[in-house]
Amino acid sequence: SVIAILRGEKTLPSPDPYSERIQAGDILIAVGTRSQIEKVQPLCQVSNG
Repeated sequence: SVIAILRGEKTLPSPDPYSERIQAGDILIAVGTRSQIEKVQPLCQVSNG
């Protein structure tokens, strides 16, 4: 679960997964098992295409 997004100087606590979009440069604060976190990591990488 993403429990916060750090965006520049702002902290967005408890972001709504249906309305808050991840932006380039965001830092996600997440909790979960090691396996759950490892599954999310590829989704957070920048794609050039």
